[in-house]
Amino acid sequence: THLILTNVYIYIYVHIHLYVDLLISIHKVNDFDIDAVVASFTDREGYSAQLVGKFTRPAKPATPQQNKLFELITDCGNQLGLSIAFKPTGGCCDGNNLAAAGLPNVDSLGVQGGNIHSHEEYVLLESLATRAKLSAMIIMRLATEREDWVL
Repeated sequence: THLILTNVYIYIYVHIHLYVDLLISIHKVNDFDIDAVVASFTDREGYSAQLVGKFTRPAKPATPQQNKLFELITDCGNQLGLSIAFKPTGGCCDGNNLAAAGLPNVDSLGVQGGNIHSHEEYVLLESLATRAKLSAMIIMRLATEREDWVL
C-alpha cells in the first residue's frame, strides 16, 4: 500500500524578534522621524514593527567651547609631534551627558589601537607613553591657562 500526496502545502510560520540600536548623526537627530520608519515596516504585508525604548542620550554638538578644547588638544599634540584630527562618529558615550551639562569634553583620547569595543580590540603598546604625555600636557594646560570657556 502506498500513500500518494499531491498538491500538499506546508506552511511554516516564522516569528523573529529583531532589536536594533540606532545611532543617528547629531546633525540629523532633530529631523529624524522614527515613527515614519516604524510605519514603513508596519505598512508591509506580513511585517510588523513596534517602537520600544527611546533616545537615551542627548546629542553632542560642536560648540565654541568644544572647539576651543579641540584647539588646545591639537596644539598639545603638535608639540609632541602628533597629528590629531577630530571627526564626528554619531556614536554615544558618557561625553554626551557631560556636553549636555555644558562641559566640553573629548572621547577616545586614549591609547592607539583598533577594533574598539570588539573581541578583536587591540592596543599599540608603543602608544602608551606618548598618550600619557599628551594627557599630562593637556591637564597642565587646563590647570595653568584658566579660560572662561572651561567652566
